[in-house]
Amino acid sequence: MKMMLNSFYVDDLIKRAIQEDINYLDVTSDYLLPPEQTGAAKFVAKASGVLCGLDVAFRVFQLLDPTFSAKAYQSDGDPVEKGDLIAEFTGNARQLLKGERTALNLLQHMSGIATATAQAVALTKGTNCLLYTSDAADDTPC
Repeated sequence: MKMMLNSFYVDDLIKRAIQEDINYLDVTSDYLLPPEQTGAAKFVAKASGVLCGLDVAFRVFQLLDPTFSAKAYQSDGDPVEKGDLIAEFTGNARQLLKGERTALNLLQHMSGIATATAQAVALTKGTNCLLYTSDAADDTPC
């Protein structure tokens, strides 16, 4: 998985978000699931838009569980429709549950920005209007 963002910044952001979300203990996961139990999950688009942040979302699970593995069916910058399968993943069930809220929050936030940007680009198509990012030379998809 290729991440275009500074990995130190991303890892720090993820760690802070997880600390805020579960602090030191996830009572439900830690008391109800055996430590060795594995699980599977998937990301499915809940609305139409432009996907962005999949590598960041996967990184949440990688930091929590070294056995985490994923198969992505979409890539950053891809348009998605409600119900589209984005990715499937497996790993330690406790860690998947601990990371799911943080991963989804980051993925939804970044995809929301990418979707709004795509809408702005569509609105200005055919005009003399130019849209600039903070780094106009950067042609990454989101």
